[in-house]
Amino acid sequence: MRTTIYERVMRRLLSEEESALGKVTGLGALVVRDGEMKRAYLYDTNALIDYLRYGDEFIDVPHEMKPLAYRQEMTVVAVNRIVKGYIAVWNQTKCHGADIVAFSVGPGFGKEVYGMGYALSKNGLLTSDRGSVSGSARQAWKKVADSGRKRHKFDDELSPQTPPKEDDCSVFHDEHKEHLNYAYEAEGWERDMLRYLEAQHEATMKELSDIPNVRNEVKDLISSVARNEFWSRHYHG
Repeated sequence: MRTTIYERVMRRLLSEEESALGKVTGLGALVVRDGEMKRAYLYDTNALIDYLRYGDEFIDVPHEMKPLAYRQEMTVVAVNRIVKGYIAVWNQTKCHGADIVAFSVGPGFGKEVYGMGYALSKNGLLTSDRGSVSGSARQAWKKVADSGRKRHKFDDELSPQTPPKEDDCSVFHDEHKEHLNYAYEAEGWERDMLRYLEAQHEATMKELSDIPNVRNEVKDLISSVARNEFWSRHYHG
């Protein structure tokens, strides 16, 4: 069947939108806002539904596994199938007002995870932790620096070179960490992506609304277990 010009244009626009927003099809986001600290968990909506609907049948556990370890291992395997990424950011007044990335993880979903962080930031600016940055996190920020994203340089708060206070920040004096001495700007698509992901989360909660206390159960499963198990295995800064 031949397609019309309208259909071809719409397909192209939808393809461009999906490319701009990242690999978000089938994903949702649980967002927890706690004062200046904000957390977002990226997860597979269908995997979550299957786990809550079918429980043990969702996980293929080896028969030789010891019974006492079964439940714990099942939960770990389930969360690694369900949770795709996690980011926590907190806002402060220094460093151009950029939100600091306290924790982040998301193998294969870096763009989406940091996109959620930007969407949650107060001013559309992110920077790395100002104290400790792991090697893999340093590499991730190097990719951000090399991408051409707009950035704002920090002034050393211990030895400021310019009068304004808003750019004062704790800086790194290691040449290999120079790219960490900036606040990096959002590109503009991040808030739309997070709105989509949160809408998918709400649709998932509606589909599971027959399960008692489902919102708290999902929050406990994704946030607590993801941070303690998934994050500890894949943490990169």
